[in-house]
Amino acid sequence: MISDYTKLTIYGTTAWEKRPQDMKKQGIYYTAKGNDLYMICTKWPEKPLTVNGIGKAGKVSMLLTNAQVKSSVKNGKLTITPPALKPGNTPSQYAWVFKVDKVK
Repeated sequence: MISDYTKLTIYGTTAWEKRPQDMKKQGIYYTAKGNDLYMICTKWPEKPLTVNGIGKAGKVSMLLTNAQVKSSVKNGKLTITPPALKPGNTPSQYAWVFKVDKVK
């Protein structure tokens, strides 16, 4: 499963230029490819995630699952509400990846 994430989020990406300085403390790592942003969470996000520096965003999805992910952008902040998944239904037990399309 980790190799599936690696194929989807690492190859061809670079560190996101607007990534927060305390990302390691948060356990969230940010990469980008073109206008797409990938958020790699090393801890299951139990509450909504907020990302500063985003004026617009397209669809937000969680990789390797069809679960619906709610999101909104307001005042330069993207808020992502993680899907309600049971531990046995998550795509991984080590990391969870959100993809944000068309970030501006």
